[in-house]
Amino acid sequence: MQRWRKKTTTTAPRKRPFPESSTPDTSSSEDDEQRDDYRLAPEMKLALRSSSWLKTELSDGGLRSILTEIVSAPGGSIGRTMALQEMKLRNVNFASFVDEILLITGIAERDEE
Repeated sequence: MQRWRKKTTTTAPRKRPFPESSTPDTSSSEDDEQRDDYRLAPEMKLALRSSSWLKTELSDGGLRSILTEIVSAPGGSIGRTMALQEMKLRNVNFASFVDEILLITGIAERDEE
């Protein structure tokens, strides 16, 4: 059951470099180009920072552990993407968390059924 749908937008997200990671990135230049599609616009960051729901969720040690596992996955951004997808399949609560993040940032919107 899908609670949301991807929001259509006419503005492209801003492109900024990713922060340096402590994990060596073994990705290709094609992978680097693909990452440009996943930048957060300033208004998206503001929405995340001002979300009381997100602050409460991030106080959960289990969630922080899951996020750390995803961010530290080997294989560069492709490895992190695969780890994210696997975690969403294995953990329904984490999948709901990701859905809510998409709603907060405006990437998705609630389906009006």
